[in-house]
Amino acid sequence: MLLARRLSIIVDETLPEASIALHPRHRQALSARHLPRAMTFGLLPPKPLSRLLFDARIAPGRLAVSPELAASLLLCSELTFHAFVQRETLRLGPLVALALDAGALDVERSPDADGRTFFGRELCRALRRYGGQCIVAARDALSPERPDVIAWALNGERWTYGRWPAPDVIIPRFAYRREEREAVRSGWYEGWRARGAIIFNTRYLSKWEVFQTLLKTPLADHLPPTALLDPVCLSHDLPRLLKAECGAWFIKPAYGREGRGIWHLKRDGEAFIVRRPNPSGSPFVERLTPDALRHRMRAQAARRRLILQPDIELARIGDRPVDFRAVVAQTSPSAFRVASLVGRLGERGHFLTNLSQRGTLVPAYDALTVLQQTVNVPPISALKRLSLEAARALDAGRKLPEPYLELGIDLGVDRQGRLWIVEINGKPSKRHGTAGTDDVRPSVRAMAKATVTWWVHRIRDDPE
Repeated sequence: MLLARRLSIIVDETLPEASIALHPRHRQALSARHLPRAMTFGLLPPKPLSRLLFDARIAPGRLAVSPELAASLLLCSELTFHAFVQRETLRLGPLVALALDAGALDVERSPDADGRTFFGRELCRALRRYGGQCIVAARDALSPERPDVIAWALNGERWTYGRWPAPDVIIPRFAYRREEREAVRSGWYEGWRARGAIIFNTRYLSKWEVFQTLLKTPLADHLPPTALLDPVCLSHDLPRLLKAECGAWFIKPAYGREGRGIWHLKRDGEAFIVRRPNPSGSPFVERLTPDALRHRMRAQAARRRLILQPDIELARIGDRPVDFRAVVAQTSPSAFRVASLVGRLGERGHFLTNLSQRGTLVPAYDALTVLQQTVNVPPISALKRLSLEAARALDAGRKLPEPYLELGIDLGVDRQGRLWIVEINGKPSKRHGTAGTDDVRPSVRAMAKATVTWWVHRIRDDPE
């Protein structure tokens, strides 16, 4: 039974040991069947309550807790949570852990030392608004075998380091796939699943697997033709693929991020002009013969999976390519909504629009308005509709037990006005924020709200 959506904690030294107090108006929400006899926070074992008091001196929306009880549950004043009464236990939550790479943080290195600082601050602020608490810790500090964890939390606008209960929601934001693999190999994910934690977006998405999943759906017409460049393909099929009607191609890592490792190929007589991204300046350019290209690709394919796609020739604003990034949040099981939709304008002379590759954000509506002068572009509603269809289709084909909390869906409009699904990211980048502001991006607000909703669904679905 939901007692309150936002209940702020105060530690009251006048209360008897192991007791709590609420304003009398909360008595109406509690029947004799739902009077709590214990209390818990995060994944800590419930602590017995000696007394439940109703006191008009306690402000509505406040929960007064005796010092001993607060200490045993690692609670402090001014935290704000949802409150449920279930099986005679008052449950406070959610406690959400943002998990970073092992060794990324410790007592000497706060989240401000990490490139994901803005996102961590935003998520903490947003969860406070929706009735939850965020902590930030490295994976090695979040042991599923311990009842508590050592983590950073945002206190006002200052990070503080201390003990917290084991979290009941975990959002992994590992920078590298090797960290994901180690989390699987070491049983880290399995340990948290066994404890009942909700875990979101446990892995980066493979571009090849996303293509194969969506190819079986009505969205296939929106997918660029894609080939997997394995060693056999590089020896036999690559020459045939590069002799196709298309005059330019992209070679991408199947597990790429932020535009890294992408090559753009364009035919130049019997050779190819190869461009590679350079975030600090103009792209690297070289001319390679077919044999030299094949040799170079074999070296790349020995280290990682590669895919080949034709250049769909994105529509341009002036001489700059433009595409669109939709962030779709799963607000509750199987329910999706577009949290944000922005245009991304590539730098002059560059072939990528990623912000990490010198791209810039523009309002999606403004970008479409400018494109309408030269291209028969679809309306913004069509981009949102396609994003939602892609998210639902990908979720329906999901092989892992953990749900997608959010997806970054990159859409392109070619010079004929055709709409394409360029790629889908399971962990869209959150590195680019605005320093020194209290603003929270719409996508982060949607993530925070969805996280709370998932926790509420989990509590309600757990039988009394």
